[in-house]
Amino acid sequence: MPVLSFSDYQTSFQDFDLIIVGSGPAGLTIAHSLRASPFRIAILESGGIEPTKDIEALNEIVSVGHRRANPESVRRRCVGGTSTIWTGRCGMFDAIDYVRRDWLTTSGWPIDIDDMAGQVRRAGDLLGLTPNLSVTHALRDLRQPVDSRAWNADLLSPVVWQFSVRDGQASTEHFANSMDSPADELAILRHSGRKTPVDFGRAHVGWIRQSETVFLFTHATVHEVLAEDTGKMVSGLLVRGPDGRIRKLTASRVVLACGGIDNTRLLLASRSSKPAGLGNDHDQVGRYLTDHTFTEFRSFGPGAARLLRRRFATRLYRQSGAVQSYSFGLRLSPALQRREGLLNASVHLVEFGSRTNPLASIASGVRSLRGDRNLVEAANSIVQGLAHPVALCENVADRFVLGRTALNHPDRTVMGGSVEQLLNPDSRIRLSDRTDRFGMPLPEIDWRLSELEYRTAARFREILANEISRLGMEAGNGASWNDFESWREDLIDLAHPMCTTRMSDDPATGVVDANCQVHGVEGLFVAGGSVFSTPGHMNPTQMIVALALRLAEHLNTSMSARRTESVPLRPKIRIGLVGAGDRIQRVYAPALAAVSDRIEVVGVAARRQLSAEQVASKMGCAVFPDAETLVKEGRIDFLVVSVSDNDATYARLAHLGCPLFLETPICWSLFKGRKLVKQMKKAQLTVGLAEQFPFLPQARLQRKVVELGGIGIVKSATNNLANYDYHGVARLRRALDIWDEIVSVSARRYHVTGVQAPIDEALFHYRSGAGLVHRFTTDDNAGNVLEPASFIVDGDEGQLTDASGVTSGQASIFRPQRIEDASGDLIELSVETPVGKVRWRNPFVSYGLTDEQIAVATLLNEMAEAVSHAGSPAYDAVDGLNDVELLAAMRASQIRGGRRMGIGVSVVREKLRKLYGKRNAT
Repeated sequence: MPVLSFSDYQTSFQDFDLIIVGSGPAGLTIAHSLRASPFRIAILESGGIEPTKDIEALNEIVSVGHRRANPESVRRRCVGGTSTIWTGRCGMFDAIDYVRRDWLTTSGWPIDIDDMAGQVRRAGDLLGLTPNLSVTHALRDLRQPVDSRAWNADLLSPVVWQFSVRDGQASTEHFANSMDSPADELAILRHSGRKTPVDFGRAHVGWIRQSETVFLFTHATVHEVLAEDTGKMVSGLLVRGPDGRIRKLTASRVVLACGGIDNTRLLLASRSSKPAGLGNDHDQVGRYLTDHTFTEFRSFGPGAARLLRRRFATRLYRQSGAVQSYSFGLRLSPALQRREGLLNASVHLVEFGSRTNPLASIASGVRSLRGDRNLVEAANSIVQGLAHPVALCENVADRFVLGRTALNHPDRTVMGGSVEQLLNPDSRIRLSDRTDRFGMPLPEIDWRLSELEYRTAARFREILANEISRLGMEAGNGASWNDFESWREDLIDLAHPMCTTRMSDDPATGVVDANCQVHGVEGLFVAGGSVFSTPGHMNPTQMIVALALRLAEHLNTSMSARRTESVPLRPKIRIGLVGAGDRIQRVYAPALAAVSDRIEVVGVAARRQLSAEQVASKMGCAVFPDAETLVKEGRIDFLVVSVSDNDATYARLAHLGCPLFLETPICWSLFKGRKLVKQMKKAQLTVGLAEQFPFLPQARLQRKVVELGGIGIVKSATNNLANYDYHGVARLRRALDIWDEIVSVSARRYHVTGVQAPIDEALFHYRSGAGLVHRFTTDDNAGNVLEPASFIVDGDEGQLTDASGVTSGQASIFRPQRIEDASGDLIELSVETPVGKVRWRNPFVSYGLTDEQIAVATLLNEMAEAVSHAGSPAYDAVDGLNDVELLAAMRASQIRGGRRMGIGVSVVREKLRKLYGKRNAT
């Protein structure tokens, strides 16, 4: 019932709490998030369930700047919007995209990457990106032998893309559309991606039909946004139906979610109360138009560049019966961008051709036979695959032995990239003198490219040519452009119009605030790529959906303020506690109180009944006799386990099939740990670890500075008595978090006068030459005898340290400043660096948490998101085992007098060596 043509308009449909203009990914995400609320919501779609030519004609534009793709090919007015024609490529914005960059005239978001982390992950659910690995875990788990020779990290950083899918199978298009040629201006727009990415229309119409509060009106074209009080408060919309009649709908909240072009067009055309258009008091609406382009850097002939194509090929990840495909690319490193004044940019491969690999041909034929499709075509596909037996054997080995995708045989492969655009106020959208058939002014688009984009592309091309040569890969042919004019000549937009209603705290440099509300117009909001503060290089859809989720939360809060209680948008995650000792009561209890809006403690099971009852009383939950009963009867989403006998308890609980959040170390016995993690991976069990040290506030700030290139190129980190044993290893690894492997360690144990316990010292060596220094002791007094305890990250432009007494020969030492409120609660940490002031803000500032409790609360929230959205915990079982592996190699090196040892020691060999040593001593 709630899906209606506006021709069936009735006066009972006139008043709403919220009206959303547009039914693309942004609009439907907001509606879906609020579907369980009591609010009366209308979604207005200019088109129908399916696109039609007469409605698509309303997408006409007047282009007066650089040429743009034909709107008939790249825009859609129908339920689902452009999600009905996209290729499904998704990814996350980089940390540098959010911050102000001094070398750019206009940059920076009023929100931070930390503010968006949860929404970006949740967007994965709506986009069909589950299972959804974090970038860190994708680079680790999908690593292949071909990655062992690393790209130069001084110049390049990794990029990870995922591909939206609606059927749970990682079937991708092998080539840019087989009908395309590289000369076709739209070929890159149809680059390889999912065969069946999520269509938001198909995904959401079903629940809307069953809803009693959400109404979807098709063929409802908004003519104007209405505002009262001289344009200071939204009041409703004028909407034109298919019969040409204009009707008025009223609402106290209106969200424009109709794309980067039409969001701007509607604001400019709403002139009843503001002659210059709503939100345009500072002449900002429509300015800063940016888009993405695809620049060719190198090209390769038929079947060529196998090694390069292998590095950029699709990589498959399986979990819980679903298969997700990822691909890796490269971007310019943040440090290089700052040093040379460049924009952000990334590179990937696009293949052109029609000859798929033999295994893919056979699989396609078999799928066709199962689906009762054209039997002749199915037979031809199978025969074509069998006609190349040698290649077929290679494909089978790739897919089923080596666990990687098989390579195709393209006619031509292009290595190219997307360069972020400079924000130029003269690149803009205005209203044309021409109108559409309803009398609405057409958008006049003056899209401009800049010399800085060319310079960024030219430098990227140079770096790639040098790196391909250094790594011994096939060189191919360099692109022919050599100046700004020849570079821009063949460029066309990728249909990602952004930044025209830019988010900014200052109305003089943007249109909406951090909550996406139009400056000066209460109740009027904008969603979509038009609110991006900067465009970045990444495909925009995941960020669009993430921002829509954030806006939905804000709308729910603001609209619920008029009611007696807030309406939760998501059900709470139900957890059970195993253990009731000191750590549960001292650390977990306050941390769980801080995340109680997201996590509900259902029950506790512990060996000591009295302790369990104390915890249950404090947390308002039940006591269960054991973990098995807690899982069975408590209907929990994951178990939090804090016990002393890790090795035995963890192995027993892993058999329950319930996600686990465990204390570190994950094992005391390396042999048992390897067996346990293997068991967990085989069962595809989600396991997070409470390894708090990489997530302490100071560690988070340090990592943020490194990600931004704030101290230049980072090649080492040192734990000098600050963090003990495996905790120090964990923090060290995350401090660098580079796309590289630790391959060996040199270690020693020595004594210092005045220190009761021995000093353990290790140097961990990365394949690329980077290093980690780990120095620790069990004597807490060591810092008074030796130099003060510190954790240091060294870059070629300075040293970042959390200790006040550290001295160094380096020119710059950057020490964070700690800001606390009157009661001593941490508000934020900040540090001045060459990229400006970098901040980490405490999300639990009102709860009086210690740094340790803040870290654990963060990890619990991350675990809740992982369980909810088939993601990866912040620190997982493999991370924990890797820490233990490094410590085992360190001990082996110490025993051998500091000899350099490879990582992955033989447990049997070490036991035999120990036994042999005892016999000799005897």
